[in-house]
Amino acid sequence: ECKGDLIQAVYEYLINNNHTAFSYIGLLDDDILISVSDLNKILFIADVQKLDVFQASLSHDSYYNHRNFIHKPGYQILKTWWVEIMSPFYSFEIFMEAGQYFNKSISGTGIDVYLIPTIQQLLNKTNTAVIHAVQMKHCRPIRTDGRVFSNGKTNLQEIQELNTFCR
Repeated sequence: ECKGDLIQAVYEYLINNNHTAFSYIGLLDDDILISVSDLNKILFIADVQKLDVFQASLSHDSYYNHRNFIHKPGYQILKTWWVEIMSPFYSFEIFMEAGQYFNKSISGTGIDVYLIPTIQQLLNKTNTAVIHAVQMKHCRPIRTDGRVFSNGKTNLQEIQELNTFCR
């Protein structure tokens, strides 16, 4: 139905198939434009920097909601406390620990800004950054706003509930 369902399905697939040999789990939306070589570059930078959570910066011609993720020339990485649900990379440990709670958001909204940072704090794995050495383009406007999901909630209701749960 939406990004939260996708994340839940990836988590269940990994559990059901006993896959454990990953450093990172990356979950890019279908409207993200980035090359394979740039994906390899951000994974290399993340490994060198020992990042726990990260994303590439957004090109200036991208659709976006948060200016802090827009590309900043001259920087390789900039620390942040969360990354957007449209293109996150999570350490395998963080992803698997958070997995039991992914069903709390069909839209995926709130997983990024509340659930993952909470799990990071609990695991003491808070090295989070936007990698400005690599840009990606978000090609389409956000489509979850105002939509009512099969649980009867909007993305704004889901984010509020995750906020409360994480507090």
